[in-house]
Amino acid sequence: MKKVLGLIMLGLLALLFWATVGAATEHIYVRQKVNNFIEKGVLQEELSTTEKRIFFVSSDFKLDDKTYQKVGNNLLPYGPGDILATTRGGFNSQIVRETVEFYVGGHAGLLCGNYYDSNYHITTSNTIETTGFDTTTVAKVYSISTWNNSYYEETFAFRVNTNKENRFKAFLEGVSLLGQPYNFSFVFGIERRKYCSDIVSASYRTLGIDLNYDGLSTTVLDLMVSNQIYMTYYSYYNNDTETKDTYILVDGGEDSELSSTL
Repeated sequence: MKKVLGLIMLGLLALLFWATVGAATEHIYVRQKVNNFIEKGVLQEELSTTEKRIFFVSSDFKLDDKTYQKVGNNLLPYGPGDILATTRGGFNSQIVRETVEFYVGGHAGLLCGNYYDSNYHITTSNTIETTGFDTTTVAKVYSISTWNNSYYEETFAFRVNTNKENRFKAFLEGVSLLGQPYNFSFVFGIERRKYCSDIVSASYRTLGIDLNYDGLSTTVLDLMVSNQIYMTYYSYYNNDTETKDTYILVDGGEDSELSSTL
């Protein structure tokens, strides 16, 4: 019996070691992505203030859709089917939050397009998300403005390597998942129950696009390091300059007319 318990303990330790190394590697990869992105940022002085700075990052390829929109006085991510993510978790306990953030990441959602039916009135200023901290604990429509608050210390937007039409189809698949209960089991895929990053991965799975990096449960970190996506937006609070810095992927200089009117 002791031998069996010893083997079980050894297996659990090996699993923990594997998970720790994997998570550490994913965090390193995310930082590399961020550094490579912001290195190419060019300050847009006409869009910047003493409290926030806007940087444009020119893409190396032709974009098939814009990547940002003006919501109030802010430039926020745009793109039906694009992925929103943050490294910040939702737990109040610092120990729990930091542990969860290290192993799985923070939170994720799906950017919306324009959609109307008898149940929903959805616009590009909305997101599809699910969270166990919401009182209803079901997938529903949120305002993208919630991603601009100070709670999310970092905000990422990613675009999946497929065409605009497929991304919109993924958004429509996300609409079909609205109302599904939250999946608190996380490691087990349960039919008609989803957690946040599972909403995103399931929306693209129907198109034959696998956003899961390691083949296990789809975590927020899995989405962020997937080789199926590229970064279009990154925003964080810069302690050195005491400004909120936002980096946005643009298609060369085609946004100059838009930026001059903002």
